[in-house]
Amino acid sequence: MTVVYVQGWALLGAFAGFLNAYTPLLRRLPHAVIRLCTPDEGVIERAARMCHRRFGLGPSEVTTPADAKVILAHFDARRRFETRQFRTFTERDLERLRRDLDRFQGPYYEMRYDRWRVEGDAAQPPLRPLGLDDS
Repeated sequence: MTVVYVQGWALLGAFAGFLNAYTPLLRRLPHAVIRLCTPDEGVIERAARMCHRRFGLGPSEVTTPADAKVILAHFDARRRFETRQFRTFTERDLERLRRDLDRFQGPYYEMRYDRWRVEGDAAQPPLRPLGLDDS
């Protein structure tokens, strides 16, 4: 589910009010993504910090585009393995898959993998509420 909040030139406090009102709902929707539309580039980083404080970022959250590429490569390998495309793997690929299955485990990555299987590489990571346990 994607929620689009159109900010316009309004003060950032309006977005904070939106978050206050809808946080309980958004925390119950693990696949929710909030898109902030605004012509004021100055508020984007502050709005992102507001969301990060409210929903948190876990220790395994992706922080760089390189991390995202590693996760997408893992998802592709996992899908190929699950669909029994064993001939596409070398021994080195299988060892990497084993390591990555240990590394990218838990509810967060399962939700992200499910979303990726439907939406492909354009899929956005799910919100990560504070206290989400990856074990």
